[in-house]
Amino acid sequence: MKYALKKILLATPGFQVLCRFLTRRHVRVLMYHRFSDDASTQERFVTAKSLKSHLRYIKQHHPIWSPDEQLTALQKKKPWEPSPVVVTVDDGYRDFYEVAYPVFKDFEIKPVLFVTTGFVEHRSLLWWDKLRVIFEKTSLEKLHFSLSGKRIELQIKSDGERNRAWNYVADLCRFIKHEQKENLLRQIAENLAVSPENICDESCQACTWEQIVEMAENGVVIGAHTENHPILSRLDPDRTRNEIVGCKIKLEEKLRTSVDWFCYPQGGPADFTVKTMNIVRQAGFKGSYIAYQALQYDLFTLPRYCVTENKTDFSWCLCGAEFLVLKMRRLIGRPTSVGEQYWRGYRQEEVA
Repeated sequence: MKYALKKILLATPGFQVLCRFLTRRHVRVLMYHRFSDDASTQERFVTAKSLKSHLRYIKQHHPIWSPDEQLTALQKKKPWEPSPVVVTVDDGYRDFYEVAYPVFKDFEIKPVLFVTTGFVEHRSLLWWDKLRVIFEKTSLEKLHFSLSGKRIELQIKSDGERNRAWNYVADLCRFIKHEQKENLLRQIAENLAVSPENICDESCQACTWEQIVEMAENGVVIGAHTENHPILSRLDPDRTRNEIVGCKIKLEEKLRTSVDWFCYPQGGPADFTVKTMNIVRQAGFKGSYIAYQALQYDLFTLPRYCVTENKTDFSWCLCGAEFLVLKMRRLIGRPTSVGEQYWRGYRQEEVA
């Protein structure tokens, strides 16, 4: 729906109250990624100021649930509170501990932090951050590389060209096998004359294990997000199992308690399969989360809303208007889950 129309509707007296009433049995699961003290040009960063505004809004209008409370409500083992919210954060970046965690403590809200254990253990950058750093560190103005027999050339003279190049390569990386992606990153770094020791950035570091243990002891729910954040649908079953089970074992070893919740890396419809979900079940998780909204789901495909700085989009999702739009789309026979155009590069036949 058009942004201007969203703003008009949200400002209409009674609109948000009506939406919350009509969607009172819809769980709003929020998905955050990165945090900053000040404004950032990167879309997934949310400032401390905006986070405070979000949490204030949530506490005013919504009951706050843990994943376990969502589970018991879905199983009809607890009374259903109207329009509940579950707050989740992916990956385990250090800015969660430094910027967001104090805010959550002040508001007495206990979020879920889905941790990528290899990111924490090995202190290396996640692949999309490596790619960004490579573009930032090079002095060259043109990139040549090959992928699947195709030669690609990109201009990277200006900040705008680097940003477009990053998006182009990142889209390619999202839909290739993990080993291909690692090889591609190495090839790009070599072609741009960026040595491996220069692929580092303090702003993209993970939390330490000590910080994760501290947060868990103070109520943050720790969930699993694989060991190395691969696209699970692009791995063979043994590697998939190692990524999922290995992450769970490492977290439970560090936390000395059970880790019951999982979320799929990237979390789009191309990124996991029925086989993946079966491995998650067999590993002993109670449920798992995806990264988009869908009207049909179960405990291992629980949908979420991605949160950004955009206040209008945040209010639109929280009041339930986005969920109502999906239901109306179903009534008129339009797609209701994230489609191929959104997850660019996805082809059903590629997912085994």
